[in-house]
Amino acid sequence: MKPKKYSVLALPLIRKASRQLKPLIRVSAVLILLSLLFFRDEKGSVLLLGWLDWSELTVSSDRNEAFSYLFYDLYSTWWLLVIVFCIYSGLLLPLNSSFSVNQHLWLRMLPEVRPFDVALSKVYTLFYSVGVLVAVSVVWALLYALLKGGEVLRLLIPILGLVGYIFLSSGLLLSVSVFSANRYSPGRAVALLFTFFPAFLYFIGRGTAVRVNGYFPYAMPFANKYYEHLSLRPFLTAAILGLALMGIYLFKNYRITSSL
Repeated sequence: MKPKKYSVLALPLIRKASRQLKPLIRVSAVLILLSLLFFRDEKGSVLLLGWLDWSELTVSSDRNEAFSYLFYDLYSTWWLLVIVFCIYSGLLLPLNSSFSVNQHLWLRMLPEVRPFDVALSKVYTLFYSVGVLVAVSVVWALLYALLKGGEVLRLLIPILGLVGYIFLSSGLLLSVSVFSANRYSPGRAVALLFTFFPAFLYFIGRGTAVRVNGYFPYAMPFANKYYEHLSLRPFLTAAILGLALMGIYLFKNYRITSSL
């Protein structure tokens, strides 16, 4: 794909996603600062924030474990905000939408715009958005582990959950047109359904995950807070399944392009 053609296809989608990401990055900065202000009391048994007693977060006398629970709560709160304010309006709707009038005019002036080019630009936009969210999350986790405590790998589990959530919901949306006989674009209601579908799978997976050795795909903020290791397999499966669906979407569009 030529750079000019690629910019026409991808940059408008990236701008839409960036407008939704900016407020969330500001909120993450507030939550990062908030998480670093917590400390233990003199006995080391209660988490305190100023005069507020956060004793319900302290279920263990182990310092790192207590602060890991706190990180999971604060990060899950941010994850929930990402779902409500970013995934639907900032990712799924732009991925689902057609091109604007200005884009159509530019595309008419650019020869050989192929279905695979359009598909690739949408997947690139998705990876750009996930990359921004992961970069902010990893910086947060590293700062938190360095200044407050907690195992770094343990703090990365909810970050994997956010990645799996976005990959799965986006992969489902993109693949709908692949399996549709008339290749329609899913409507807003379908996009809204897929926005919350990975969390909905959590309520199914609680009863069936044991049958597949814990690999039933779901992604849910606040899930398995005190047993984060139980979330590792389903979060990883959700991410892999989402990537597989995106791969099918790209492959199908590549086949269509090759047949033209």
